[in-house]
Amino acid sequence: MEAGARAARGPLRAYGGIYLLWVLNYNFSVAVWVGFIALFGTAVQTGVVMVIYLNEAVERRRERDGGMTRETLMEAVTEGALLRLRPKVMTVSQ
Repeated sequence: MEAGARAARGPLRAYGGIYLLWVLNYNFSVAVWVGFIALFGTAVQTGVVMVIYLNEAVERRRERDGGMTRETLMEAVTEGALLRLRPKVMTVSQ
């Protein structure tokens, strides 16, 4: 559910990029569109993977501790982000 919601925000990002190109009076070339497609795909994939890893970390913490407090939730989110965000962003940036 969260992954779908995150993926649905992608078109809004694309509209913002198109608007910025229009404001800056840049040409809409093939290279620009290819860049939009690549950036959009990368953003959606990173968001979906992050939601999956965060949910898994929260569930592990909930099963281990028997419940969630604000502190355990923050620890679970940090754990999930550390597990996947850095490797994912490093892979994307190459």
